[in-house]
Amino acid sequence: MIFLQQIRDNGYNEIYNDEFDAPQMEQTCDVENENLRGRPKNLKEFIESREFSEKIDIKVDRTRGEIFMMLLKFSVTYGHSATAMTNLFKLINNIFEQPILPNSKYILDKLLSSDKLVEFHAVCSECSSYIGRYGENVTIKECHLCHEPIDVSKSSNDSYFVLIDPSQQIVDLIQTHEHHVNAILNERIASDEFIEDIYDAKMYVEFRDKLPFEKRNNYITLSFNTDGAVKFENSKTSIWPIYLMINELPIQDRLNKLVCCGLWFNKSKPHMPTYMQKFVNLFNKISSRGISCSIKGEEHLIYPYILTVVLDAVARAPVQGVTQFNGKYGCNWCLHPGESDGAWVYSLTEIIYPLRTHEDTVKLMLESVDSEKIKFGVKYPSPLICLQSFDVVNGFIPDYLHCCLEGVAAQMMRYYMQNLTDVQIELLDKKILNIAVPNQVQRLSRKISVHHKWNALEWENFVLYYSIPLLKPVISDDKFRHWLCFAEALYIILQDKITMADLNKANELLYSFVAKMTKLHGKRAMTYNVHLLLHIGRSVLNWGPVWANSTFSFESANKYTLQAIKCARGANHQIVRYVSLNHSLLILEDAITKGTTDELIKYCKNLFTAEVKHYFRNKDILYLGRTAYVCDELRQTILNLDDRVMLSDEAVYFHRMVRNKCLYESSSLRKTRSNNSFACLDDGSFIIIDKFIVDRENDKELTICRQVTTKNYSASSYSKIKIIDEISKDQIFLDTKKIRKICVYMKVDERMYLCEVPNLIHY
Repeated sequence: MIFLQQIRDNGYNEIYNDEFDAPQMEQTCDVENENLRGRPKNLKEFIESREFSEKIDIKVDRTRGEIFMMLLKFSVTYGHSATAMTNLFKLINNIFEQPILPNSKYILDKLLSSDKLVEFHAVCSECSSYIGRYGENVTIKECHLCHEPIDVSKSSNDSYFVLIDPSQQIVDLIQTHEHHVNAILNERIASDEFIEDIYDAKMYVEFRDKLPFEKRNNYITLSFNTDGAVKFENSKTSIWPIYLMINELPIQDRLNKLVCCGLWFNKSKPHMPTYMQKFVNLFNKISSRGISCSIKGEEHLIYPYILTVVLDAVARAPVQGVTQFNGKYGCNWCLHPGESDGAWVYSLTEIIYPLRTHEDTVKLMLESVDSEKIKFGVKYPSPLICLQSFDVVNGFIPDYLHCCLEGVAAQMMRYYMQNLTDVQIELLDKKILNIAVPNQVQRLSRKISVHHKWNALEWENFVLYYSIPLLKPVISDDKFRHWLCFAEALYIILQDKITMADLNKANELLYSFVAKMTKLHGKRAMTYNVHLLLHIGRSVLNWGPVWANSTFSFESANKYTLQAIKCARGANHQIVRYVSLNHSLLILEDAITKGTTDELIKYCKNLFTAEVKHYFRNKDILYLGRTAYVCDELRQTILNLDDRVMLSDEAVYFHRMVRNKCLYESSSLRKTRSNNSFACLDDGSFIIIDKFIVDRENDKELTICRQVTTKNYSASSYSKIKIIDEISKDQIFLDTKKIRKICVYMKVDERMYLCEVPNLIHY
């Protein structure tokens, strides 16, 4: 499988998917301790020991294939260069009397390359015009625009792009998650009342209903992205990968496992008509013929379709073939012309500007070619209009990350900070650093004074949670109410289940926010990003919650793609090699792991994850830490609360628990910067966690906790933010499975706040 696997800061995903239970883990540790007894305690003792000079006569209990896979897994996991990987193979060969594995970079490259899947295309280094494919009969070609001679006999030129056939990558991902894909294609019914994912969204449902009968259960849909990434600070060369995301995969795997199928490598940005046209030609061949794939033992011909394109504003314009956001008619979704006011702004007027449509936009593209003039912001035909079932207007999605977080949120914060004194900023810094957050939000809070360095996740946490208690004392009431509109709207469109009433409310809040912007912050505040807020509600209706259609995953993928580059020379070849290695590794794992030992599988799974020595899994819940037996006093407390609940003598308790990949902890674990002890239950009430009890003999999983009494922060807005009235001192217990989500707890100015997270997704 050729995909880019994100490595999360939080390792609980890997722990949760481990196949070994706690007794096995503890037994392994006992064996390791036994092996250390009588062994040298330091280097001097080791050198002087008898074993130091004796030849090893221990039997090798691995096949060549298993050793080959283990070494390849090790090299891919730790990002070895080609030289380092080759030397690792040589090291193993030197242990044996004669080589047992490939012993040169040349042989390894031959074994692991995917040359048949890769096309190298030359572009002019001066003007980026298309020249031709490398390896053609003609060795030297002349650029038809600037007449620069280009050598296309070999791909050593530093101006080119690469296309990688994504078929096998897609097959591997589908087959790995065949049960989920089969359920989505054959069993899941879209809801009319709420949106949980892209499958419930309006345009997805319309697309599926229009498919021919024979394709209705044999398709997958994809999201497309490309964006620039620079590896070396002093280098003028940028890399623009093309990524595809398979929407029918489980959500966390969908976001973490992206298909890389293109790479532009040049000193200038891509010439999008050229780059996109070659990609579209390749993809249409695949989409027309279908991809042969085995799902649950049956052969299927799967037809892939690109339905959505998720890009930042800079990349979106050239891919769509329209004017940039800072030019006339720069909006990608409506015909608002905008105006110049020192900067290009999109003021609200009495005129209701019509929305762009696919049909009208295609006509304007053709007219722009005939007249050689820009028509309502349309500059040239986008190659994406040739994609089957793709809407060249609504298929593009306003990007939540760049528009809402790094765009509008950062813009508003600049306005607020201009009116704050140094003393106020210093006080805000202290307050935000005192907020202990749950692991689920993925980033610890940083000072307000360095907000210009915040990344998108930090902006999201600030908007949804911290901003409410922090901004209230330092900005005017009307500006704070204005900000609440934005914060509450974002919370709604980030939920894992959005009702139609919720979506309508979010849309109204965003319209209200935009409508009041000029009055509160001036005409120049009506930026492109602020204007796009008017289109986000429709995008959620068409394609689902914003977490399903943001550039978070693609930005992370760029980071890991760049890690494959060890030096500036031949960067594209290094990335292609990295992609090929991942593909080869999955083929090897599929061929080997079905008949290998548990120890080898464990080794490969735990390469990048710190091994947790003490944990216990019961069904879908993972408990972390050493076990301790429930004391008689606690057993009696539970019996007093409910005389029907009898715990056995084997009942144990834990202080940490993972459910749905989310960490929950006891309030007794005092931590300065994190707090995972507050949770929301299925009935909407709140608790603070004391401990988790597991009684396997009676099949019970209980949470010992205390009730948290809350009231709404505001009677009219942002009901998800609560003020804590009281934390009960009396313990209660409940079924652990009644815990719905973790909550963010904040204590600011002696007042306690609580907010349930909108979803449990790591993006």
